[in-house]
Amino acid sequence: MLKVKNYIQATGNFIKVESGEEAELEVVSGKFKGCKFYYSGMKFADEENEDGSINMSFERDITNDFKVSDEDAQEFNTFLGDNLILILEEMLEKNTAVFKGGV
Repeated sequence: MLKVKNYIQATGNFIKVESGEEAELEVVSGKFKGCKFYYSGMKFADEENEDGSINMSFERDITNDFKVSDEDAQEFNTFLGDNLILILEEMLEKNTAVFKGGV
């Protein structure tokens, strides 16, 4: 059912990515193994921080019954954010990134 597009390693966990407009991702090892989700609503801040970095926000939708405890919520969100950055970097390197909307 899933076509594996690539595997990305971050903080000891691997996620596999299904090709498609809204790709479903699955954590296949580590603490959050079994979580299936996709990213949505990704936005970059309008202004740079003093150090030149730019904040990014995103939403994620879990597509199965995976539960994250309150004590693991921050670690989980950081994990997803780190992986999103890796995915975007890989897509930019391969010239496969497609951005919609904006000015």
